[in-house]
Amino acid sequence: MPKPISLLFILVLCISGYYLLNRYHRTTYNLKRSSGYHTFLSSASAGLVVCAISVLVYAGFDWLLSKLEWHFSLGDIVLNTILMQDTNPSNIALFDISAITILLSVTIPVMLYKFDLTYQYYCFLEEFAQDGESPEYTQLFFRSYEYGLPILFTLSDNKVYIGYVTEIHARPFNDVYIIPIVSGYRESTTHKLKLVTPYKAIIEDVENDECNELDFEAFTVALPLREIVHAHLHDFEKYDDFRKAEANFDHTQEGTVTVNNQLLDFNVK
Repeated sequence: MPKPISLLFILVLCISGYYLLNRYHRTTYNLKRSSGYHTFLSSASAGLVVCAISVLVYAGFDWLLSKLEWHFSLGDIVLNTILMQDTNPSNIALFDISAITILLSVTIPVMLYKFDLTYQYYCFLEEFAQDGESPEYTQLFFRSYEYGLPILFTLSDNKVYIGYVTEIHARPFNDVYIIPIVSGYRESTTHKLKLVTPYKAIIEDVENDECNELDFEAFTVALPLREIVHAHLHDFEKYDDFRKAEANFDHTQEGTVTVNNQLLDFNVK
């Protein structure tokens, strides 16, 4: 039967490894998606690496204390002094190494992010945005946040909504919630965009009305993920420029197009 100190050591390995993986942006999302033995093995493996470093720290610290003719052992204090156990030196050393392992698992992530919580938050956010296993449209949502541009959603019934997402989910989801700026539809034959309802103007009117308190939740629109056919960033300032360019765009022959009466060479087939 395993000794209590051995079980404690295994528990320390798993806890310290899990904490370290959870606090590092490169491993946290894979860890959260894992389960069962995969989580246990990942945590134990990381804990063993930290434990190996702890052994080196313990040996160096013990050597330094011997040179200074000092003696300090947390294990001796806890096991023999406080708990009044007649513990052998090997178990005391194991207790000390376990304590160093826990301390390192807490301090290593802090040092990696240079004691800057803002930098740590940015690293986690960037990793989630670029993670290939993140939910659908996650990278697009973050680009909308980064550039300050709304997203144009085209639905299966040709309905179009342009707005800002209100939630970015870390787990699979069914609906995208947005605050719409404008809505419209695409023509059935040409699929050209036709804008109809100016939500932004209505929201601004409500916001300027002192008698009513603005509640953005009242304007939230839920778009079923299964109904979204296409989505991309939409820049209203550049929208008119694109429409003018489309009006002046004409195919003349294979490999060339005419834009604003200028003949340009393209490999268009």
